Amino acid sequence: MNSWDGFDIAHTFLDPTAVFQRDKIRGKYWIDIFNTALGERVIQIQGAFNDAEPYMFQGQASWYGSRYYVMPVGGTLWTGEFGLRRLLICDVEAATRQGNESGLKQRK
Repeated sequence: MNSWDGFDIAHTFLDPTAVFQRDKIRGKYWIDIFNTALGERVIQIQGAFNDAEPYMFQGQASWYGSRYYVMPVGGTLWTGEFGLRRLLICDVEAATRQGNESGLKQRK
């Protein structure tokens, strides 16, 4: 489940009222991955965004097979496109493995 809270106000040069206005794009995002059979959350990803619209990285996230959730992280290119140079890879099978006493882990 993808969620975010913040500002995503991007101005276009085609809008004459946007002259000298700066884009306002920043906030926090959350991604929760659930084991639907058990009804419990197994992975929670939290972070912040600035100058990269949430749909750029959350929309690029994808599953690699049924085990790995892959999401781009990092900054935008000069064109405004999200750079795919760094990836966050979550091993969902390891997170749901029996005997995993550690539960959710936090990394800053």
